Amino acid sequence: MPETLSPFNSAPKRLQDTSRMSDLGNQTFMVTFVSKPKGNGKPATLNGNGLLAGTIINREELLQTNEGRVKIRDNFGQIFRLREESTFQIELTEEGFQPVYDGFVFKFHRGKIAPMVSGGKYRTSCYDQGTPIVIIEPVDETTDKYFSFSDDSRVYEYDESGRKFTIVALNEDEEVELHYDVRNSMRTRYVAKNRQRISDKDLDRFSQQYMNDRLWIGVMSRYGITGITV
Repeated sequence: MPETLSPFNSAPKRLQDTSRMSDLGNQTFMVTFVSKPKGNGKPATLNGNGLLAGTIINREELLQTNEGRVKIRDNFGQIFRLREESTFQIELTEEGFQPVYDGFVFKFHRGKIAPMVSGGKYRTSCYDQGTPIVIIEPVDETTDKYFSFSDDSRVYEYDESGRKFTIVALNEDEEVELHYDVRNSMRTRYVAKNRQRISDKDLDRFSQQYMNDRLWIGVMSRYGITGITV
């Protein structure tokens, strides 16, 4: 019988147990890196318990980075890098069970990605497509900021009738503030403001905080001791 393609081509075979796959069709999410907080900082948890690289995230399990950093990968090439004070949970949405995340998130992909895969949903605002490369950060309780590193980064939602509508579409190297008011109907809830080019200062910050691969791999991974490196 031919060997099936591994859902995680960088993960050890012992972690590729398809019986533990999330209820997301053939989409699976695996934790591939967990940082150690500085000093006595609170480490990342899953449902309040310690979190380890290699963990498969099942639906309704709440991942909290707390004072650590966590990297998550799905089997279609999507990668989520979550900084401190961020969350990730697979919840029932308009698009079925999808990742819902919050906090400081860098979402990108490596390799060919299936076009039908959703990029998930930012908890306080809305959905984004699976393929664009974006950073999303909270500004305050009613404002998020989207930074696009791809052409046509489309942010969208569904109205009360389940009809999909676009809130804003960003070009590469653009940012926008997304303000929302939960008291309003879905189609009037979101307002995009201050659309502009990403500043050099933010690009320098992102390069260090999100895009520096050395911050997102374990010490053993650097020496090839473990397969969890992406």
